[in-house]
Amino acid sequence: SRQSTRHLQAKVRAKTGTLTTPVSASALAGYAYSQTHGYIAFAVINNGQRGAKQPGISELRNWQDSLVSLLAK
Repeated sequence: SRQSTRHLQAKVRAKTGTLTTPVSASALAGYAYSQTHGYIAFAVINNGQRGAKQPGISELRNWQDSLVSLLAK
């Protein structure tokens, strides 16, 4: 859940977007602050595939949170 990323609140400003029909889709876009590189703009879009078992939105968001955590190091 996004609650587990509270340590990033001072380093990340982002907006989410979600669709669940006809395929699962989740997006996260914004800025992350890295001590090494300064501000980094990012956009991540994950989606399922028609006719396949859809990933859960929480699964997609967890993947996005992991990626943003790496950017904000």
